[in-house]
Amino acid sequence: MRVLTAHGSAGLEFDTVVVVGAQEGSFPSLARNEPMFDLAALESRATQADRNRARLEDERRLFHVVRTRARRRTLFTATEPPGEEAGFTVRSRFVAELGVGWTPSPVVPGTEPVSV
Repeated sequence: MRVLTAHGSAGLEFDTVVVVGAQEGSFPSLARNEPMFDLAALESRATQADRNRARLEDERRLFHVVRTRARRRTLFTATEPPGEEAGFTVRSRFVAELGVGWTPSPVVPGTEPVSV
């Protein structure tokens, strides 16, 4: 098993690929990729909406790279936040665009999730 970033997987191929965090906010992540006080960004004629669209397209291309690394199968995972926010996970729009269904985790009463 190899643990790689999406960028680190470019050019490689595996029988099975597991994509962890296939949820909105993680993949795609639209977090700002420029400094808060970037003079070039302030002087640019591109609006924040334009920069967001460009960032989303970059994320879409990266998602394509990741999902095409598998020879046989790709497994996408998403997690729910704990506590009051449970149930509010929005799964990745990129996975939805593939038409791939999700299998919910089984709920076993009285058990706590195990983290490693």
